[in-house]
Amino acid sequence: MRVARIMLRLLLILLLIGLLCVVGALSFLHSGDLNRHTEQVEALVESITGRALAIDGAIDVDLWPLLTLRAENLSLANAHWGSAAAMARVASVELRVTPLSLLHGPIDIRDLKLQDTWILLEEGPDGQSNWALGTPTEATETDASWSASELPVTLQRAEISSLVVQQSSGDAQNELLSLTTLQVETQDAASMIEADGMLGELPLNLSISGQREASRATAALKGSLGELNLEGSVEHVDDQLTASATLTGLRKFALQLALPEVPDVELNVNAAATTDKGLSLSSLSLAAANTRIEVTGPIVLGETQHALQISGAGDDLSQWSAALPALAFSLKGELHTQPGQLQIDALEVKVDNSDLVIDATLESGARPALRGNLSSKQFDLTRFTSAAPENAAQPSRYVFTTEPLPLDALAGQRVALQLKVQTLITAIDNLLDVDVSMDLNDGQLDARLDFLGEHGGRGTARTLLQVTDTIEALELAVNARDLRINLASGDDASAGDIPPVSLSVNLRSKGRSARELAANSNGRVLLTMDEGLVNNALVGRFSGDIMTQLFSMLNPFAKQQALSRFECALIAFAITDGKGEMKPIVYQDRKVLVVASGELDLNTEAVNLVFKTQPREGVGVTADMFVTPFVAAGGTMANPTLSLNKKGALLHGGLAAMTGGLSLFAQAALDRLEGERDYCNTLQQQPAFVHPPLQPSTKAPAATE
Repeated sequence: MRVARIMLRLLLILLLIGLLCVVGALSFLHSGDLNRHTEQVEALVESITGRALAIDGAIDVDLWPLLTLRAENLSLANAHWGSAAAMARVASVELRVTPLSLLHGPIDIRDLKLQDTWILLEEGPDGQSNWALGTPTEATETDASWSASELPVTLQRAEISSLVVQQSSGDAQNELLSLTTLQVETQDAASMIEADGMLGELPLNLSISGQREASRATAALKGSLGELNLEGSVEHVDDQLTASATLTGLRKFALQLALPEVPDVELNVNAAATTDKGLSLSSLSLAAANTRIEVTGPIVLGETQHALQISGAGDDLSQWSAALPALAFSLKGELHTQPGQLQIDALEVKVDNSDLVIDATLESGARPALRGNLSSKQFDLTRFTSAAPENAAQPSRYVFTTEPLPLDALAGQRVALQLKVQTLITAIDNLLDVDVSMDLNDGQLDARLDFLGEHGGRGTARTLLQVTDTIEALELAVNARDLRINLASGDDASAGDIPPVSLSVNLRSKGRSARELAANSNGRVLLTMDEGLVNNALVGRFSGDIMTQLFSMLNPFAKQQALSRFECALIAFAITDGKGEMKPIVYQDRKVLVVASGELDLNTEAVNLVFKTQPREGVGVTADMFVTPFVAAGGTMANPTLSLNKKGALLHGGLAAMTGGLSLFAQAALDRLEGERDYCNTLQQQPAFVHPPLQPSTKAPAATE
């Protein structure tokens, strides 16, 4: 007991001595000239932050009733590699603290006032941040060893007038945030934050009010950014955090940012997180216009790798873009993230009767890269084609426009994609085993296509591009052999009734627009068709009224009989510097032989063709049955016209002066082959009209090599 009393007396004496020291120190602060100790204060801040603090104004302290510190014209030095000398400047600061809280903590800040605050944010050449503070021996370039959030501090009221945050980008400094006022206030269990100013070039207004009771805390949010309005709430119970928000004005907000047009819908956002081991987002959902997308985690703050599941569904894609069909859709898959990389695993997308599975990797950085493999059992392109709007714009004067192609999107990119579709449904016919690959590497593009026809035959295509600010070189090769595409045979036609088509296209060109590419093109096109059935009423099904008119003029039996037994056709088209010579064009069925030739100038898009119809010998057809033996096609590709002579009258314009409206070549060909039973077969025996052997054109993209 005696020992205890002695120890108690010693503690009381030590406490009394400590109190006397504190009172003496505070008295000195109150009566002394603190401006003489500016250097010591600056040295203390530098020892804590690793940055020099400059105080160019007065320092003042009041002790009662609250410990009050005032200072003017403060600036904190920037990182040594920074573009400006200071990282932050404050015209004046006033801090009121409960004195006893300095002894036992936490530090109780009753009031904080800042005026005319300026902050500069920037990153160094190696990615280090200028806001990473710490002592020179403890701080690293990329991570702060000291943070104000680690200090035991409570804040009851703060008022910041005129806060500007800028970001350095090269030689320019862009203003990120400019707040006229920012107020923070806490009273017992209630708290409030209000801000007003500009975020970039958009007006910003934000109000947050919160309540705390026992293990539960809630907050209500309301604010606006430009045309975007937000109302939401947050609740924290034990270790569970939930949040919800409603956003309106998305359409106008997107227009303000020059983003693609979005529908005028109300977007609802819901999120859930846990806080027992740091903040970990467990789910995030977005819902609008009967569409819902959900992402489940967890996303743990501080970790660099995350595995997420994504799912979604909606009943009408057209709500999001007029270019999309009014079809229901669903999706589900996995997302994996790590620094500089996003990986999509087995993302299944279904739209009506179409399906698509996506596996892809996106890498960011100085040279972004996209690699992926896509597959589909069935994809119906007809469900994604929409009818032309009623108030469609007037047709263009030209087919090939002069508008520059978006070639900048190809520069500096690395893309390797492969798409495989078992059945591709098109407006013309179905294609099977479609295999598409694309390799893009710094302006060098290699795209390939390989497919089978549903009724037989095979097709391939390959495009090679060399791009800078223009297309330095374009090579296009398209080949098909015995491909039975049902263009005009009728929906009830059997595979044997569909004429097999063979096509060989080899073109080279260069330019910055479709017009330049057409005008600079060189190469050859050869198209042949063999025996099959033609439904005369369907001739213009995919080619428009002009082909229907031409077919009716050339074939006097087209209106008298529903079907024609088509025997063969041949088109040979040679192009030199955009000027094409079509020699010959041949159409042959059991009763009619049509031979034509002419020119197609891709520079001006002028069309100049003359056709002559000849009855087939030995089938009971005479020349008297043909009242329009000569037909001329003129005008332009965008607006072609037809003219004809009836019973031998000469045509006007075009090639009319040449042998009664027919080119010398076509006339000579008819003269030589008068009465020939199989004109097409005769031509196809000549080497100039024989297709080369077909070789598969696809290969695995770089992503899978």
